[in-house]
Amino acid sequence: MAEARKFRINSFDELRFLDLKAFPIAADFTIELADEGMGSSIRFLAPELSVVVSFPWWENVKEEISEWSLADIPNGSIESPYWDMDQGWHILIWQSNGLVYVAQGGEVEGEYDDWFSLPAALYRSEWNKVIRLASSTGQ
Repeated sequence: MAEARKFRINSFDELRFLDLKAFPIAADFTIELADEGMGSSIRFLAPELSVVVSFPWWENVKEEISEWSLADIPNGSIESPYWDMDQGWHILIWQSNGLVYVAQGGEVEGEYDDWFSLPAALYRSEWNKVIRLASSTGQ
C-alpha cells in the first residue's frame, strides 16, 4: 500500500472493533491466474493501491479450482473469517455489509501490512472469471 500503516489483532474477535471505513476500496481489483512451469499460481491485484496478494503455498491452483463453484472461494464473515498461513505469510478474508475485506501479513503473526476492501460483487465476479478460465483450459 502507498501508506506504510499496519494493523495488529491478537484474536479474530477483535475484527469487529476495527474501523472498517479505514480500509481503502480497491475498485480496480482483479484476480490473476498464471501458468508457471510445473504448475499454476493465483494473485489478487489492486494496482491503484500498489497491493499484490500472493498465495505462496498454492502451487497448482488451476487444477484445484477448475472444479470449484463460488461456494468454495476463500471468504468468511467477521465472526468467522477465512484465515490461512504459510511460513512468513498469512491472510484474512471476510465479508461484511456488501464488502469483502482482505488483509495480508508477513513474518509477525497477527500483524497485517496490506489491507483493503472491495465490493463483494466484484470479488465474486473475479472468482467466477478465474474458475471459468481454469475449467476451460483444463489441467
